[in-house]
Amino acid sequence: MLALALLALGSALLAGASAAARRATRGQATLEAAIAAESEARVVMAEAVGAWSAAIDSLPLGGMVVQGIGPRLRGFGGMEVRSSVRIQKVGPSRFVVAVSTSAGPGSARRARRRLTLVVERRASADSTVPILPLAPIRRWSVADVF
Repeated sequence: MLALALLALGSALLAGASAAARRATRGQATLEAAIAAESEARVVMAEAVGAWSAAIDSLPLGGMVVQGIGPRLRGFGGMEVRSSVRIQKVGPSRFVVAVSTSAGPGSARRARRRLTLVVERRASADSTVPILPLAPIRRWSVADVF
């Protein structure tokens, strides 16, 4: 009888250890997805600002450009990351750049990050000077923009 009780106790301990290991593995995968989504969102934001074109400058007021960025593999385990970029003209020389990134295998997304940046294209009074680069606007409320 004692042996049967010890076997039951051992199986309960084994089941508990297995459940704890599964939770730790899932937590680690979620942490990796969060890190991959955060870093990819920053990379996509830098790529969007770096690849600025005259077509974006010539958008009508309120006009927007939406671009999806296909799945990329990031991180040590090759986490699948998908992003989208939305650029909207909100003023004569002001634009809102919004990046949404999600990470996780297939349709089971484990993490999502969103970044928003308001930029301004400063105009030059001298037409011989090349087009000035984009400058981020530090104090600009983006609440209810999207």
